[in-house]
Amino acid sequence: MTSSSRRAVLGAAVLTIVLTGCAQKAPETPSVAELPDKAASSSAPSSAPPAKGPDKHPQQTLDTTDTEWWGWWNTWGKCLAAKGVPTYSKRNDQGEVTFPTQEANGGKETTYKDAFAQCDVLRPLPNPLLSPDTNPRYLDQYRVEIKCLNDNGLKVTPLPNGGGYNYDGTPTMSQEQQTKVEFDCRKKAYGA
Repeated sequence: MTSSSRRAVLGAAVLTIVLTGCAQKAPETPSVAELPDKAASSSAPSSAPPAKGPDKHPQQTLDTTDTEWWGWWNTWGKCLAAKGVPTYSKRNDQGEVTFPTQEANGGKETTYKDAFAQCDVLRPLPNPLLSPDTNPRYLDQYRVEIKCLNDNGLKVTPLPNGGGYNYDGTPTMSQEQQTKVEFDCRKKAYGA
């Protein structure tokens, strides 16, 4: 892993960053079969997943684990694949995660417009606290996070403009310890 969970949030729109994270069990996510089909009557009751945040999208919070976050992206990607959108899978510590290809993203307003619209309710929304675009205190909180990581034994070097961090060498703690430090420091920095 070459960047923090923060960088993943910032790069989630691109859907190309794969992170390591905790090994907690992800919550059940709705299956692709639960989405309303385009051909379904508009008077039929909706079988869309229950509201989890604004606009019914799964909403990342400071308590969202990486396992949950990537599970939500995977559910969205699998929905797109089931609707005929070209996808690819990439492995991270949570398993295989399915994403739309660059070709599919290029056609999301034309060729694959209906598929993207049908699966949109499953697309997770990043926590606004974790982005400099939506959090005016982001850079100050980012510096608190970097200090916390280093103070807790996970030696990192910050990237420019709060874009994540790189590890200084190979971490000496277990993956479980590393995940806990990252999770706790993120909550401490952005929860204040």
